[in-house]
Amino acid sequence: MEPTQEALDGLWGDGGPYSQVQVIREVRILDEAVSRTFHYVKANVNPTTHAVLQARAREIEDPEIQDFLRGATFISEEDGYEWVVYGKQAQTPRGANQAAEEATAAVIRMHRLVREAFGLPAPRQQGEDRPGPDEPPRPPGDRSGARPAGDDEEA
Repeated sequence: MEPTQEALDGLWGDGGPYSQVQVIREVRILDEAVSRTFHYVKANVNPTTHAVLQARAREIEDPEIQDFLRGATFISEEDGYEWVVYGKQAQTPRGANQAAEEATAAVIRMHRLVREAFGLPAPRQQGEDRPGPDEPPRPPGDRSGARPAGDDEEA
């Protein structure tokens, strides 16, 4: 399948699919004390990946990808499809971290299917043209690689 320029733009990445998985810790405070702590895992998947997977849904047997197709919610072109993978009240992030690893692996499998469908070249090496270990993560709508204002490197 030959991708249109619009489909390539919807991948968010420069020459390949880009998505993200987040682990979120929510602390609820009542009066002057922590009342509960929740951990969530969600993924923002680019719109083109969702469209390609939806078009091939009958061919896909992967249960996590099927769960994504059933449960993801379209947010916007900039934030893509939000897939909430995990949400529990817990003091430690152990379960959320495991869920994030599984979601990451599922998103990688999704990206592989998209690359195959479009006949895109092999992916770049890890870290190439991506934020480095000292750079903040990019927000869902920002794929420019620009650092946030006031986030200068220390001298």
